[in-house]
Amino acid sequence: MMKKWMIALIIVVFAYCLYAQPGPLQSVITNLTQFKDQTAWRVFYSNTDGDVTELALGTDDQYLKSNGASTAPTWASPADRFYIFNLFNPNSIYDKDTQVCFEPNLPAAITITEVTISCDADPTTELDIDLKWADVFIGLVGATLIEPIDTTNGTTDIDSGFDDATVAAGKCLYVEFAADPDSNITQAIVKIRYDFD
Repeated sequence: MMKKWMIALIIVVFAYCLYAQPGPLQSVITNLTQFKDQTAWRVFYSNTDGDVTELALGTDDQYLKSNGASTAPTWASPADRFYIFNLFNPNSIYDKDTQVCFEPNLPAAITITEVTISCDADPTTELDIDLKWADVFIGLVGATLIEPIDTTNGTTDIDSGFDDATVAAGKCLYVEFAADPDSNITQAIVKIRYDFD
């Protein structure tokens, strides 16, 4: 009959083997369930080996960019945001309507940071035009001047000193001719740069 001490020894050896050797009987943690007392202001992702990797936060306004399923993510800066449109034959537009809407319903609040205009001619009479916003385009309820954006020598470049550059979500954006454009202008390219608030 097997001695009690031999049975106890077998149990101890078996328990040690289970603890020391990885295998299907050993409990392995595969998901992150608790993460405390780490370096502040970091994000974590698993790398190609399945190990948790630390990434410091990016600078203001950057976003976390995926570089594919097998490459580490990185912080990136968003591309410039702008509206760009061409006023073809502005003299003819003026004969039909003095306002041209290019955004009927802003999806989010923005701040205008720069406006440029380039005409295809240096007119005798410069383009007299205003950038505005309103609650709705039909009826121009709550019309508000953002900035006069008149041309000089056929161009405009304004990046500061706006009357009211911040526009709330849900508003419309439009340009308004304050005078009949010179017939020598057949095109006027308008570019409006902005940031989301």
